[in-house]
Order: sequence, then structure tokens, then C-alpha cells
Amino acid sequence: MVNPEERDASLALRSAHGNRLRAAVKWYRDNGRLHSGDPIAMAGDALDAYLFDRSAGKNALLVCDTWEMADALNRRLHDTLTTDGPTVSVTRDQPVSIGDIVMSRRNDSTVDVRPGENHASDGVDQVRNGNRWRVAAIDPGTNRIAAERLSDGARAVFDSDYVKAQITLGYAATVHSAQGITADSCYAIIGEGASRAMLYVAMTRGRHNNEAFLYQRLTTEADHDHAKPVSGDGIHITRRDNKYSAAHHFRTILANDDRPRTVHVEAERQEVSVPPGTVANLLQHNKSRRISRAATWSAHIKTAEAWQASRDRMYAAQQNASAYIREAGLEL
Repeated sequence: MVNPEERDASLALRSAHGNRLRAAVKWYRDNGRLHSGDPIAMAGDALDAYLFDRSAGKNALLVCDTWEMADALNRRLHDTLTTDGPTVSVTRDQPVSIGDIVMSRRNDSTVDVRPGENHASDGVDQVRNGNRWRVAAIDPGTNRIAAERLSDGARAVFDSDYVKAQITLGYAATVHSAQGITADSCYAIIGEGASRAMLYVAMTRGRHNNEAFLYQRLTTEADHDHAKPVSGDGIHITRRDNKYSAAHHFRTILANDDRPRTVHVEAERQEVSVPPGTVANLLQHNKSRRISRAATWSAHIKTAEAWQASRDRMYAAQQNASAYIREAGLEL
């Protein structure tokens, strides 16, 4: 991430508690990164943000917590951004045309990947799960596609078997399939049932911008209700909340931490008098060891900074001496 404040906030999303986590949520709220409302409004707002970034030439990504949401957005963007013409069929019965963004879903070293025109290094990485590609050409007869990787411009041709089993549209991805993807900006559409781990992944895919569009389930009609059918302009009334409500829903998801915790972490969350003596002694020993490591690392950093400062002073003195020699006409 380019912004150091966002880097710190994202680390707090992963593992922090208390004041540090509250400060991180406040940072996201005050910097316009949190939105909440009903599912249709949030999906529409995230879609608009994606299209705006794309029109500016940015590599944007939509991240969803369900396949249904990702499929709907992928199909909408395919219909919006491509023109009529030949298509090939990929996984999940999705049509793909020239210009579409697709995603490879399995590592495959047998696919021939060649460097692009502006490739900087000698080698080129193989096809990876989570790579995103822009389709350059298709062969409807054999169901093959030629594509250029967004990250490095590398080029590859995918045969029919790989296309049918391991290629999907890549405008939107689920949280699980987005792990390892990096884009310029990321817009996450996350429901109230998501977990903290899912939220962390969704909020760390973008280099420059990460925003969460949090939605709550529609509750206009339960299974046992018999409301009058609605049609026309009143079929759906969008709802959008303010940033404080969005921050509340953000904190609710962060509280849903289903990751397994170590014995040390679980014990440290208990009252001091709860663990038996042996466990308490082990915890105290572990705490002392961490404090010692932190002190050692701090001393190391100070030493490195002192060496760097000394080097900078020597370099400045050398530059001043060289300038004085040139001014005095003493150069050989």
C-alpha cells in the first residue's frame, strides 16, 4: 500500500484490539472508506466506483463475499464493457469476449507464458491461481483464448480444457479467490455475516485505495408474510446509511473473529488470577521474553539509525569539500 497510514490501519484490522483497533476504524471512517446500505445500493455504488477508476486507466477490482454477487457483477460488466461479437464459454457458464478481464484459477506450469513488450526481467512467472488477464484474442471454434497478464504484461494462450475448467471473468472475485491479487484500487461488497479474516483480505488488495461497501439483508417480507406485490418504480427503494452507521457495521464484522487462537493468546485474555500457577509462570516468562526481544530490536534500530546518520554526515562533508575545491580552482 502506498499510504503508510493505510498500511498501519490494515495491520490493526488483522490482529489489533482495544484503542489501536478503534483508531483504525476511525481512520477508515474519516477517510471515506466505509459505506453501508442495502445490497442493491451497495453493489451499484461499488460498480460505479469500479467504472470510474477503469475510465481513469486504473486497475480496479471488485471483491464480494458470495459467488452470487460476484457472478452478477461480472455479467453486468461483461455486458457493459464489451461489444457484440464472438465469445467463448468459460467456468460458471460465463461468456468471454475480446477485451474482457478474466482470472486463472489454478497454477499451471505447462502453459507457455511469454514476456510482454516492456518486460523488465529475464524470466517470466508461470500461470498462477489468481492471475488476472485481459483477453486479446479468442478462437470460438476451439474455445481457446490469448490473453495478456495485467501485472506484468506477459502473454499466454489457454487451451479449451483450461478455459472451461479454470478461467472465470475477473472483474469481480470472491474474497477467497482474491487472496494474492493486487490491484490499484479495491471495492469490497461485504455482508453482515462476514468474518474478520474475510474483511482483512478484502481491505488489503488495493495499492492506493480500499473501500468497504457493507450491506444488511433485505427484510421487507418474511416467509410467513403476504405483502401486496410491488411493481414499476416502487420495486426497490435504495437505502444508504451515513459514515457512522457504516463504521458500526464495520466493527460488528471485526468482532466476528473466527480464527483459531493460540494457547498464549487465549490465556492472556483471561484474568490474571484465573490460570493456575504453572500456566501463569509460563505466561510471565513468555511476556518477559517478548519484552526482551522488543528491547533488543529497538536497540538494533537505534544503532542502524546512528550508523546511517554518521554516513550521511560523512557524505555531506565530502560533498562540501569537493565543492570548496572546485570553487578554489584546485581540481587536477
